[in-house]
Amino acid sequence: MLVRVKSFGSIWWSRRKKSSSRDAAVEYLWAFYNATGLLSSRNNLRHFSKIRGHLRINGKGVGFNPHHPTKVLNCVFECTPLHVWNGKNAFTAVRRRSYLERPHRYLVVVNEVDIGFVDDLKGEWHSSDVKIVTLSQRETRQQIMLLMPPFGWVRGSQGVFTLQPSSVPEHDGKLHSVE
Repeated sequence: MLVRVKSFGSIWWSRRKKSSSRDAAVEYLWAFYNATGLLSSRNNLRHFSKIRGHLRINGKGVGFNPHHPTKVLNCVFECTPLHVWNGKNAFTAVRRRSYLERPHRYLVVVNEVDIGFVDDLKGEWHSSDVKIVTLSQRETRQQIMLLMPPFGWVRGSQGVFTLQPSSVPEHDGKLHSVE
């Protein structure tokens, strides 16, 4: 599955493990994780998950710099399909692909400012082909990470928004109001 990254969630963390090589020098393999989150009453980012999940970015072969994650916005990645792992939705960015390749899906993170509050999370607030990776909610604040296909839609209190593909990568995958 090819995914164009349009935005990220608020929470980042990383893990490392020793490589399985038998060289004298120990090499560590890093993986970086991203999920939705909101500020707590103590101004700390917390998950407040209604739907648990994350994006994993392999540290090798992806060209990802954890100090500058925005440098990969609008990039296309080859990813594993969305699946359930340890009770959480998850998918992995395995390798970077050409900037000009047409993605199958777009990684989009929205909140109550972008589309309005999604009041009925069990109702029809998104098209059937939109996949929810993770959703955080605290009172009237929300952050939702979605894998959206071209022309997929979401509905919040501010209306219906559809994802519009474009031949220009910077404009490809923007949400537009249809009302």
